[in-house]
Formats: sequence, C-alpha cells, structure tokens
Amino acid sequence: MQSTGARVIKNTGILIATELISRALGFGVLLVAARLLGAANFGVLAFAYSLSELLSIAVVFGLDTVVVRTIARDAESPSVVLGRLIVIQSVLALAVMLLIGMLLAQFEADGTKRAVILIVASGYVAYSFTMTFNAFFRAHQLMSYEATVRLVFGLLRTVLVMSALMLGHGLFGYVVSEWTAYVVGLVVSFVILSRRIAKPAFSAALKSHWHFVRDAAPFAAMSGLVTIYVGSDTVLLSLLTSDEMTGWYAAATKFFFLFSFLPKAVIAAVLPVMARQYGGHGPQDQLLETSRQTFRMLLIIGLPIAIGIAVLAEPIVLLVYGESFLPAAPVLRILMVALLLGFANWACDSTLIALNKERSLLRIVVVGVGFNIASNLLAIPFFGHIGAAMTTVASEGLVLLCKLIVISRVFDALPFGRNLVKPIVSGAILVVFLVIGRSLPVLLLIIPAAAVYIGSLLLLRAFSATELRLVWMLLPLRRQERLTGPGQ
Repeated sequence: MQSTGARVIKNTGILIATELISRALGFGVLLVAARLLGAANFGVLAFAYSLSELLSIAVVFGLDTVVVRTIARDAESPSVVLGRLIVIQSVLALAVMLLIGMLLAQFEADGTKRAVILIVASGYVAYSFTMTFNAFFRAHQLMSYEATVRLVFGLLRTVLVMSALMLGHGLFGYVVSEWTAYVVGLVVSFVILSRRIAKPAFSAALKSHWHFVRDAAPFAAMSGLVTIYVGSDTVLLSLLTSDEMTGWYAAATKFFFLFSFLPKAVIAAVLPVMARQYGGHGPQDQLLETSRQTFRMLLIIGLPIAIGIAVLAEPIVLLVYGESFLPAAPVLRILMVALLLGFANWACDSTLIALNKERSLLRIVVVGVGFNIASNLLAIPFFGHIGAAMTTVASEGLVLLCKLIVISRVFDALPFGRNLVKPIVSGAILVVFLVIGRSLPVLLLIIPAAAVYIGSLLLLRAFSATELRLVWMLLPLRRQERLTGPGQ
C-alpha cells in the first residue's frame, strides 16, 4: 500500500499533468480568439464568462467540497450522496437559468450578445455538474478518472473552437462549439462515475437534502464572494475606463489565471488526506506537518513562474499578444506578486477547510471582497489598469494575513518555517540568471532557467531525503520494478 506522501505526490502529479495539457490547449484557443475576434468581441466574451461564472456558483453551491469531505470520511454511501447531489443541483440549475432569462430580458444589448451570454451561461451550468461529479473521483483518490474527463473536454473544445474560428464563424461559432464540449464532458463524467464508483440512489428524505445544502452553504457563499473578488476589477475597469484598457488588463490576467490550476491540483490531492487527519484517523501534529509541506510545495512551484514572468514581462507580451498589447506588461509584472500570494492562500485554504473552519474562511473572504471593491473604486479612476493590479496584490496580502492568524491560533504555530529559506534563495539565483540573459529570446530561456532553479534547489539540498525518496518511488521505471520484481 502506498504511503500517504506517495499517494499525494502521485495524485498531484496526475492532476498537474492533466491541467498542464488542458490549460495549454485553452490558453492557445484564447490567444487565437483574441487575435481573430478583435478587442470588442473579446470583451463581450470576457463579460459573458464573468457573469456566467458568478451565476454558476449557485449551481455548484460548494457541494463539490462537501462531497470530498463526506466521502473521504466514509460518512455516507456514495450512491446516496450522488442521488442527493443530482436532485439539489437540478433544482439550482433550473433556478439559475430562469434568473439568466430574466436578466437578459432587462439587458440592453443586441441579439447576438444576448445569445452569446445565454449559451456561455448554459455551458457553465453543465460544467457545474461535471465539477461535482469529479469531486467523487477526488474523494476516492482516483484522479485518473478526472484526468480522462478533463482531457476529453479540453481536446474536444480545442478542435471544435479552432475549427469554428478558422472557418470564419466568429464569436457565435466559438461559444456554440465550447457549449458542445461542456455537454460532452458532463456525459463522460457521469458515465465513468456511474460505472466505476456508484449509481445514484434517490431518496425522498428532504431533511437529508436540506442538511447537505446547509453544510455546503458556507462554501457556496465563499465561492460567490471569491468570484466577485476575482471579477470585480474587470467589471469596474470596463465601467470606469475604456474597452482598450480593459483589454490590456484582461490579457495580463489570462497569465495570472493560467497557472491557478497548480495550487488547485495540489490542494485537490492533499485535502482528502488532511480531512482524514483531522477526522479522527491521525494525530493533529500530522495535519500541521502536512500543511507545512503543502505551503512549501506551492512556494517551490510558484516562485519560478512568478519570477520568470515578472522579469520577462515585456518580451512575453510581445510574443503572445503583439505590440498593441504592450501596455499589459506592467500589469503582468505586478500580478505575478499576487500570483505568489495566491499560491500561499491556497495552501491556507486547505488547512482551514480540513479544520472545519469554513465559516472563518468565509468571514476572511468577505473582508477581502470589501477591501478589493473599495480599493478598486479608489484606484482605477486615477491609475487605471495599473491601479487594478496593485489592488489585487494588496487584497491577496490582506487575505493571507487573516488566514495565517486563524491557523496560528489553532496550532499555536504557522504553516511554514525555516524550510522556506532555501527555495527563496533558489528564486533569487533565478532572478540573477534571468536579468543577465533577458536579451535572449524568451523560448530559449525556459529550459536553462528551469535547470538553474532546479539545480539550485538540489545544490542547496532544499528537498528532504524523504521527499526525494517518494519522488523516486513514483518514477515509471521504479513503479514497474515494484510490480514485476528486479531483473524481470
């Protein structure tokens, strides 16, 4: 049987590899869309995404997190949970679609824009079901099933959307193609879930449904607030400045969100383990140690990304978007600080959720949302897209500070320590290397920069013997050797 650490590394690796492929495909599609659709249509698409993401929170409703925690602790049968989940989400989905219809009836826009918003929103609703179905795979630590679903969706979306764009079907063709991929992904997810884990068992016990909704409510509120927190800057920029400035900011934020899958993948693998450690299956010092390892792991992953993009912001923007988007470079540089703070926030989130501190987490998010909106209202009229980026950094820092205070009160310790020094030193070495070599083409710097960073970590012995041993055990050749025996 694999140890906890080995299992976490394996599942994290599966999710990260899957997300790398999915994000690369999605990012490529967005780049092509930005160039072919133009700034105005790209702005319509961004608005539709922001609105749909906010409304789809009401369908997910934090149920995915409750599913992971419930199943991981063996609190209820997966079939019962799945049946309850389908009933609850179906009701929520119907309510959301009715709300969207009412909003569009009052929305002053042409027919194409209304249709785009409706199609994107219904696609997000379908994806909301997929997200909660995938939570069952995570709870059972069967990340390969989730990987299958994500890859099917990512590949199909890429093929359909790129075909629509290349054939000249424009914005409408884009959103219809994406909607088709969302629906197919939902079907694939449900088929795998019902065949490999559980078929839904429906119950008329409304009380149990209500308890499930009640448990999920803090997560739903938190997700809604986070969505407002993330999207308010773009909305306010659009209202208070020009479409062009909003486009620059949106271009920079694509990089910011491009790498958000990394902490999500790590947390998805770690959270079930943390839930067990706090659920009576292990001493609490194990939870603190897991929290510290997670914090450190995310710092090691986030540092080279943030440093590399910040130092090379201008050439990256020129390479990806072209000269017309060059004003996005300073925003991109600032947002990389927010990215690093965001990685730390994700590490704290997993600890707080495992500790059943979601209500404390909710209060922190409320503070962050209020601060973010107020700061944007003050900064954007004077500093435009730069002000919005600076507000994001300040908001991430404030939220992180609040989370650390709550965690330190529980453990009487922080979820990090001196083990962060060596990764930070390795990051400083990477900065020097990139500053010296920044005149070279960006693509030529990637592999040498990665080698410098990883080499620095190894030379400084930033990895413990246990961590290196776990990684070595998970290499394909070692895995095959364990299955067949040496020499076979």
